[in-house]
Amino acid sequence: MKIIILGGGSIGSSVAKELSSEENDVVVIDNNKKNLEPLKSIEGIKTVCGNGSSPRTLSQSGLDDESLLLCLTDSEETNLLASIVGKHKFNAGRIVCRLKGSEYTKIAKEITPFVDYFINPEDLITDEITAYFIIQDLLKSLILQKVHKTSECKSKNIWAFGRSPNQRA
Repeated sequence: MKIIILGGGSIGSSVAKELSSEENDVVVIDNNKKNLEPLKSIEGIKTVCGNGSSPRTLSQSGLDDESLLLCLTDSEETNLLASIVGKHKFNAGRIVCRLKGSEYTKIAKEITPFVDYFINPEDLITDEITAYFIIQDLLKSLILQKVHKTSECKSKNIWAFGRSPNQRA
Protein backbone atom coordinates (compact mmCIF):
# COMPACT_ATOMS: atom_id res chain seq x y z
CA MET A 1 0.00 0.00 0.00
CA LYS A 2 1.22 3.51 -0.76
CA ILE A 3 1.11 5.71 2.34
CA ILE A 4 1.82 9.43 2.24
CA ILE A 5 2.62 10.93 5.66
CA LEU A 6 2.60 14.67 6.20
CA GLY A 7 4.89 15.59 9.07
CA GLY A 8 8.25 14.04 9.88
CA GLY A 9 8.25 15.01 13.55
CA SER A 10 8.00 12.56 16.40
CA ILE A 11 4.53 11.25 15.50
CA GLY A 12 5.01 11.14 11.72
CA SER A 13 8.45 9.56 11.85
CA SER A 14 7.32 6.94 14.36
CA VAL A 15 4.34 6.02 12.18
CA ALA A 16 6.56 5.96 9.06
CA LYS A 17 9.06 3.57 10.66
CA GLU A 18 6.32 1.24 11.83
CA LEU A 19 4.47 1.19 8.51
CA SER A 20 7.62 0.82 6.39
CA SER A 21 8.48 -2.37 8.26
CA GLU A 22 5.17 -3.85 7.08
CA GLU A 23 6.05 -3.85 3.36
CA ASN A 24 4.28 -0.57 2.58
CA ASP A 25 5.60 2.15 0.27
CA VAL A 26 5.91 5.11 2.62
CA VAL A 27 6.56 8.73 1.63
CA VAL A 28 7.14 11.33 4.34
CA ILE A 29 6.63 15.01 3.53
CA ASP A 30 8.03 17.71 5.80
CA ASN A 31 9.17 21.28 5.24
CA ASN A 32 12.09 20.80 7.66
CA LYS A 33 15.06 18.87 6.20
CA LYS A 34 16.28 18.04 9.72
CA ASN A 35 13.12 16.00 10.35
CA LEU A 36 13.62 14.06 7.11
CA GLU A 37 17.35 13.33 7.48
CA PRO A 38 17.03 10.35 9.90
CA LEU A 39 14.32 8.78 7.71
CA LYS A 40 16.29 8.86 4.45
CA SER A 41 18.39 5.84 5.35
CA ILE A 42 15.43 3.63 6.26
CA GLU A 43 14.48 1.10 3.61
CA GLY A 44 10.93 1.57 2.37
CA ILE A 45 10.75 5.29 3.21
CA LYS A 46 11.02 8.03 0.61
CA THR A 47 11.21 11.66 1.74
CA VAL A 48 9.98 14.85 0.09
CA CYS A 49 10.93 18.25 1.46
CA GLY A 50 8.17 20.80 0.99
CA ASN A 51 4.84 22.17 2.13
CA GLY A 52 2.50 19.22 2.74
CA SER A 53 -0.59 21.09 1.64
CA SER A 54 0.94 22.22 -1.67
CA PRO A 55 -0.44 20.46 -4.77
CA ARG A 56 3.08 20.38 -6.25
CA THR A 57 4.53 18.68 -3.16
CA LEU A 58 1.65 16.19 -2.97
CA SER A 59 2.18 15.42 -6.67
CA GLN A 60 5.90 14.76 -6.03
CA SER A 61 4.90 12.27 -3.33
CA GLY A 62 2.89 10.22 -5.84
CA LEU A 63 -0.45 10.72 -4.06
CA ASP A 64 -3.27 9.06 -6.00
CA ASP A 65 -6.66 7.39 -5.58
CA GLU A 66 -5.12 4.25 -4.06
CA SER A 67 -3.03 6.09 -1.47
CA LEU A 68 -3.60 6.49 2.23
CA LEU A 69 -2.95 10.12 3.20
CA LEU A 70 -1.96 10.62 6.86
CA CYS A 71 -1.95 14.32 7.75
CA LEU A 72 0.07 14.29 10.99
CA THR A 73 1.79 17.67 11.16
CA ASP A 74 1.50 19.78 14.30
CA SER A 75 -0.43 22.38 12.28
CA GLU A 76 -4.17 21.76 12.12
CA GLU A 77 -4.48 24.26 9.29
CA THR A 78 -1.91 22.40 7.19
CA ASN A 79 -3.58 19.07 7.95
CA LEU A 80 -7.04 20.31 6.98
CA LEU A 81 -5.85 22.05 3.82
CA ALA A 82 -3.82 19.00 2.78
CA SER A 83 -6.92 16.84 3.31
CA ILE A 84 -8.95 19.10 1.04
CA VAL A 85 -6.26 19.31 -1.66
CA GLY A 86 -5.51 15.60 -1.39
CA LYS A 87 -9.14 14.63 -1.96
CA HIS A 88 -10.19 17.24 -4.53
CA LYS A 89 -7.05 17.36 -6.67
CA PHE A 90 -5.69 13.80 -6.27
CA ASN A 91 -8.76 11.86 -5.13
CA ALA A 92 -6.76 10.32 -2.27
CA GLY A 93 -8.14 6.89 -1.41
CA ARG A 94 -8.34 7.29 2.37
CA ILE A 95 -7.49 10.22 4.61
CA VAL A 96 -6.61 10.45 8.30
CA CYS A 97 -6.28 13.96 9.72
CA ARG A 98 -4.69 14.96 13.03
CA LEU A 99 -6.41 17.65 15.07
CA LYS A 100 -5.51 18.80 18.55
CA GLY A 101 -8.99 19.19 19.99
CA SER A 102 -9.14 22.88 19.16
CA GLU A 103 -11.84 25.07 17.73
CA TYR A 104 -11.45 23.23 14.41
CA THR A 105 -12.75 19.91 15.70
CA LYS A 106 -16.45 20.59 15.06
CA ILE A 107 -16.13 22.48 11.80
CA ALA A 108 -13.55 20.05 10.39
CA LYS A 109 -16.18 17.35 10.06
CA GLU A 110 -18.43 19.77 8.16
CA ILE A 111 -15.82 21.10 5.72
CA THR A 112 -14.02 17.80 5.21
CA PRO A 113 -16.72 15.09 5.32
CA PHE A 114 -14.53 12.86 3.11
CA VAL A 115 -11.89 12.48 5.84
CA ASP A 116 -12.13 8.89 7.01
CA TYR A 117 -10.81 9.46 10.50
CA PHE A 118 -9.82 12.40 12.69
CA ILE A 119 -7.16 11.66 15.28
CA ASN A 120 -6.15 13.59 18.37
CA PRO A 121 -3.05 12.12 20.05
CA GLU A 122 -3.74 14.00 23.25
CA ASP A 123 -7.20 12.41 23.49
CA LEU A 124 -5.74 8.98 22.75
CA ILE A 125 -3.30 9.36 25.64
CA THR A 126 -6.10 10.46 27.94
CA ASP A 127 -8.22 7.49 26.82
CA GLU A 128 -5.34 5.08 27.47
CA ILE A 129 -4.76 6.45 30.97
CA THR A 130 -8.48 6.29 31.75
CA ALA A 131 -8.67 2.72 30.47
CA TYR A 132 -5.67 1.79 32.62
CA PHE A 133 -7.37 3.01 35.78
CA ILE A 134 -10.65 1.35 34.87
CA ILE A 135 -8.81 -1.95 34.38
CA GLN A 136 -7.02 -1.49 37.70
CA ASP A 137 -10.34 -0.91 39.47
CA LEU A 138 -11.85 -3.99 37.81
CA LEU A 139 -8.87 -6.12 38.83
CA LYS A 140 -9.17 -4.92 42.43
CA SER A 141 -12.85 -5.81 42.43
CA LEU A 142 -12.17 -9.28 41.02
CA ILE A 143 -9.40 -9.92 43.54
CA LEU A 144 -11.57 -8.78 46.42
CA GLN A 145 -14.42 -11.00 45.23
CA LYS A 146 -12.09 -13.98 44.95
CA VAL A 147 -10.66 -13.35 48.44
CA HIS A 148 -14.13 -12.88 49.80
CA LYS A 149 -15.44 -16.17 48.36
CA THR A 150 -12.47 -18.45 48.97
CA SER A 151 -10.63 -17.26 52.01
CA GLU A 152 -10.93 -17.32 55.74
CA CYS A 153 -10.55 -13.57 55.34
CA LYS A 154 -14.08 -13.30 54.02
CA SER A 155 -15.47 -12.52 57.42
CA LYS A 156 -12.98 -9.68 57.99
CA ASN A 157 -13.48 -6.07 57.07
CA ILE A 158 -11.16 -4.80 54.33
CA TRP A 159 -9.72 -2.39 56.87
CA ALA A 160 -8.33 -5.33 58.80
CA PHE A 161 -5.60 -5.65 56.17
CA GLY A 162 -3.37 -2.85 57.38
CA ARG A 163 -5.58 0.22 57.16
CA SER A 164 -7.77 1.87 59.65
CA PRO A 165 -11.30 2.85 58.57
CA ASN A 166 -10.28 6.53 58.66
CA GLN A 167 -7.12 6.08 56.54
CA ARG A 168 -7.42 7.03 52.85
CA ALA A 169 -6.25 4.68 50.12
